[in-house]
Amino acid sequence: MIEITVILPVKNEEEGIGAVIAQLKDLNPAISNIIVIDGKSKDETKEIAEDLGAEIFGGEGQGKGGDLRLFLEKHDVDDSDIYVMMDGDGTYDPKDLVHLIQPIIENYADVVMGNRIKELMEQGAMSRCRYFGNRLLTFIAKLLYWKWDLKDLCTGYWAFSSKALKNITITAEGFDLEANLFSYFVKSNYRIIPVPIHYRGRIGDSKSKLKCCLDGWKIFSRIIKDRF
Repeated sequence: MIEITVILPVKNEEEGIGAVIAQLKDLNPAISNIIVIDGKSKDETKEIAEDLGAEIFGGEGQGKGGDLRLFLEKHDVDDSDIYVMMDGDGTYDPKDLVHLIQPIIENYADVVMGNRIKELMEQGAMSRCRYFGNRLLTFIAKLLYWKWDLKDLCTGYWAFSSKALKNITITAEGFDLEANLFSYFVKSNYRIIPVPIHYRGRIGDSKSKLKCCLDGWKIFSRIIKDRF
């Protein structure tokens, strides 16, 4: 029997994490396990998640990529599981999980990337700067990796077969994680497909423009570094 494990890398998401976990628990098919990878939150994120029955894994707090790597080093990937990774800030709709896992259940994909298409975005959910920055980074990755069906390089909503996740090598430390994952799976010849998903405004404070620009530069550097 296939079981579904959801991984939520978070840091200081007390405003959104409760709603995300509650919505995941209402899904059909049922989620087998919800694991919150906590990057040393200084608010009530961990306590809220724990009260709602999520399993808590304590990360080192150095970045999303580093905390996921640490989790996979210490957590056995179950052969019967499908793993889903999403952010805990409410930007991704848990109901879309059903569409992400279907290609893996039907065995025509090993990895599924959520594609935040403009038509399914809430008004103002993503700034114009971030939207066009993501489009540019996605286009560069398409050219470098010859992956013409890539739609959304920076998406934070993924589904993985256990086979794809079991032996993965993650070198990213922060929000260049998604570019690192994409590079690894393409170069390892896994079957990757995009699936359209909704995108909503985050619950809580947004990142500053400076932080977004720095993340964009790190992602660009990661695309280049992993390609060559």
